[in-house]
Amino acid sequence: MCRRARRPSSCARSACRTTRRASSSTSCSSPPSSTSSITPRPTCAAASSTKCTSPTTPGLAPPFLDDLYAMLYQQRMLGQERSTVRSMTEVAGARMDGDEVVLELRDRKTGKIEPLRCDVVLLGTGYEQQMPALVRDLAGRLGLDEISVSRRYRLDLGESAWGAVYLQGVNEQTHGISDTLISVLAHRSQDIVDDILDRRHVTAGAFPESRTA
Repeated sequence: MCRRARRPSSCARSACRTTRRASSSTSCSSPPSSTSSITPRPTCAAASSTKCTSPTTPGLAPPFLDDLYAMLYQQRMLGQERSTVRSMTEVAGARMDGDEVVLELRDRKTGKIEPLRCDVVLLGTGYEQQMPALVRDLAGRLGLDEISVSRRYRLDLGESAWGAVYLQGVNEQTHGISDTLISVLAHRSQDIVDDILDRRHVTAGAFPESRTA
């Protein structure tokens, strides 16, 4: 890790923010100057086998981007460029060569492949968003033809069901991107609480002893 001696000037940080606002796909790795220009990243159509994602997809937090820019900027100014950000690049292969891991990196703009020797490789693979196996198994046991979730995140178990199952984080296709955002967790929780309260008569009918005055 490179320990920063001091943070870059406010001018440098301001230039990075300005660049990011002008083009969300522009990297802020070069020092600001009056002659610098913004080069937009190639569109998804220019990259083979690339899936375009919504521009509203949650990404990196601004404080992290500021720290990342500050680190890259300082390394470049000190002539100690130990860190690099490779955009439009995918790992085409990997192999062991002695104690090293050799990655084959493909440039998605040109198709050129070049090796990168590493001591350690950390994989940030993300996850495949799908309905949990427990929910799929429950739906099968109940004979449900499909897994349907209401606006208030309740699994549709049929009109006769008094119980309730609430799902969060797996409903992006029907509830939009906010289904996975922590920033609106309170709003999602409110929807669930409202649904539970509105269905008290259903639970009370199933368990008469649970009724309160």
